[in-house]
Amino acid sequence: MSQVIGNTSIGKTLIEIFVNPKQAVEAIKLNFSWSWLALALQLITFAGILFWFYQGLTPQWIVEQQLLHSPELTPAEIEQSKAVLGQMASAMPMVAPLLGAITLVIVMALNAFYLHIYGKMAGNNQGYGRWFSLTVWSQMPLLPNMLGFALLILASNTADMPLSTINYASLNQLIFGQVIGDQYYTLLESISLFTFWQIGLMAVGLQQWTAQSFGKSLAIAAAPYALVYGIWALVA
Repeated sequence: MSQVIGNTSIGKTLIEIFVNPKQAVEAIKLNFSWSWLALALQLITFAGILFWFYQGLTPQWIVEQQLLHSPELTPAEIEQSKAVLGQMASAMPMVAPLLGAITLVIVMALNAFYLHIYGKMAGNNQGYGRWFSLTVWSQMPLLPNMLGFALLILASNTADMPLSTINYASLNQLIFGQVIGDQYYTLLESISLFTFWQIGLMAVGLQQWTAQSFGKSLAIAAAPYALVYGIWALVA
């Protein structure tokens, strides 16, 4: 049963974060402990669907897909890589979800630390845990992202799908169409429509919690992404 506090509940907030984020953010501000449920829901959904995806792939296919990202290898190096990757391929259904989940938590923790530092500089002395809570909820678009991925798995007529299928909503696959080896392929594959949704939710949260303008909140929320992707673009 959903825990009810005041006129809202965890279940209602899980819906409102998508359809009425301002209302959701106000509820989150009063119920920081709910972030643990939101975090668990994200990690379980992410890891579960990723496990389902990888366990359906044959080890040979996984190796072939991984080698596509190393077109510069010589025939001898390819054979050596096949031997190494082949030993690891059978473990991918466990390794990929685990590493992916750990990465998600680390990214959330770093983002929360950034907001914590910004808050102190701006005179908003909320604790790190509160910023972590907001960061977790701003990442909730991960759920529709992974559910869309699950629909693609269900709709596929073969289990051996390209590993890039998980990035189905990336700017590259939707707009630019770069191929492996192109200068900005990896960068554009990593930027998704859901990335912008997450930034938007963070901006709404910052606006509600700090009483600053939405434009300023959006700039603060987007700054880490702009920095990372900007440097990535320069060195690509």
